[in-house]
Amino acid sequence: MKRFVGPLDKRRRISRCQPCAKRRIKCEGGSPCQHCVRTNKTCEPQSPVPHEIQFVAEQSPRHPSDTRISVQIHAVRDAVYLDHFVTFIQRCQFTAGFASATIDMLRCMNTSQPLHNLTMAIGALEASRRSSVRSDPLHDSPQFIAFGFYGRSIQALNHRLETRDALHRDDVLWSTFLIGLFELMTEASGEQWATHMVHGTSMIFQMTGPTKRPSALREQLFLAFRVLETHRAILYGEQTFLSRDVWTQYQESMASKPPEPGGLVLELMIRISSFAKRFFDSIEAIPDSLRSMHPKMDALANEGVTLLQHLKAWHDNTIVDSDDQNAYLNLALANYHALVLFHCRNFAFYPGWNEDSNLRLTRAEIDQHVDVIILLAGPILELSTIPGVLLLFPLRMAGANTTSADGKKRIRAILSRIYQKGFVVSDRIKVDLERCWEYQSRHECQVQLPDIVI
Repeated sequence: MKRFVGPLDKRRRISRCQPCAKRRIKCEGGSPCQHCVRTNKTCEPQSPVPHEIQFVAEQSPRHPSDTRISVQIHAVRDAVYLDHFVTFIQRCQFTAGFASATIDMLRCMNTSQPLHNLTMAIGALEASRRSSVRSDPLHDSPQFIAFGFYGRSIQALNHRLETRDALHRDDVLWSTFLIGLFELMTEASGEQWATHMVHGTSMIFQMTGPTKRPSALREQLFLAFRVLETHRAILYGEQTFLSRDVWTQYQESMASKPPEPGGLVLELMIRISSFAKRFFDSIEAIPDSLRSMHPKMDALANEGVTLLQHLKAWHDNTIVDSDDQNAYLNLALANYHALVLFHCRNFAFYPGWNEDSNLRLTRAEIDQHVDVIILLAGPILELSTIPGVLLLFPLRMAGANTTSADGKKRIRAILSRIYQKGFVVSDRIKVDLERCWEYQSRHECQVQLPDIVI
C-alpha cells in the first residue's frame, strides 16, 4: 500500500523498491526500476513500518540509604509490637511465678524464629486494639500484620519440629503455648485453641514425660499450662492426662511448701472433672429401668459425697489460715464456689438420689455461691494481672445457676470486659448463657448447658 507523506510530515519519504533498499543503491527508472530489470527481480515497494506503541518502564537507581530506611522502619515497628506484647503479657499472669518466666522467654526470642514471630503476632494484635497505634492506606494494618506473623510462626514451628531435639527445646514448647494464647484472642469458638492444647503443648509434655529436673522456663510453663488445661477439661467435659497417677505425683512434687491454695483447687478441679466424665458415662451405660436399684449408683453417690467433703474442707482450712486475700486466692475461691455448683448440679440431672443427700443444694445455697462468684470476679478482672480467660468457668457456672435479672446483667458486663481486654473467646460463653436464659424463661426451669461451651 502506497504511503502518502504530507509537507509537514516528519516521517522519512520512501522512494526505493525493496531490492534496491536491500542493496542500498539508488532506485531509478520508475517501476520496474533499472536494477530490477537488469537483475530480473520483482520490483516491489517497501512495506510500511507498522505503528507500534512501546511502553518503557523507567526506574531510578535505588539508593543504598533507601534500604537502610526500610530496615529502620521495620525495626521501629517491631520494637513497638514487642512493647505491646510485653504490656499484654504483664496483664496475663496465669500463675504467681509467670512474670519471671516471660523474661527468660523473651531472651529465647532472639534465637527462635517461631517464638519471635509469635511475640510479634500477639504484640501487633494488641496494638491493633489500641487507639495510639493507627494504620494508614499506604501500609498494612497491625491486625493484618498480626495474622501474617501468626502464619509464618506456624511454618517456622513445623520446620523446627523436624529437628531431632525439637520436643526438648523450651522455645518449641513456648511457641505451642503462645499459639493457643493467640487463638484465644482471635477465635470466638475456642475450637482452635482446644485443638492446639490437645495436639500441641499437651502432646509434647506427654511425649517427653515428667521431667525430674526441668529448666526454670519449662517448669513455669508447665504450671501455666496446667491452669489452662484444667479449665479446658472441665469446660469441655473431657478427660485430661493430668489426672493420671504419674502426672498427679509430678504435680505434687512441684508444689510449693506449704502448697498454694490455687494449686490445691486445681487438683480438685482435675479430680472432679475426671469424675464427672466417668459419672455420666457410667449412668448412661445403665438402662433406665435398672438405675434406681443399681449398686453403681450408690458407689457414684458415695464418691461424689467424698469429693464434696474434700472441697468444703479445703474452703474451711483456707478461710482460717489466710490472713490476707490476694488475687490468686480470690480466684481459687471463685473456682471453689463454681466447683460446688458444677459438682452438685451433675447429680440433679438424674432421678433416684435421696432428697436429703449432701449433694443437693437449696435455692438459697445456690444463690449464695452465685453471688460470691460475681463479687470476686469483678476485682480479679479489673485490679489484678490475672487474665480474664481464667474467669470463664466460674462465670459460666454462675450464669447457668442464676435466676436474678441483676445477676445476669452483671455477668454479661464482666464477660464483655473480658472481651475488651483481649479474649474474644468470652463471647462464646455469653452466647451460650443467653440461649440458656432464653430457654429458662420459656420453660421456667433451669436446663443443662452443652458440654462444649467455648
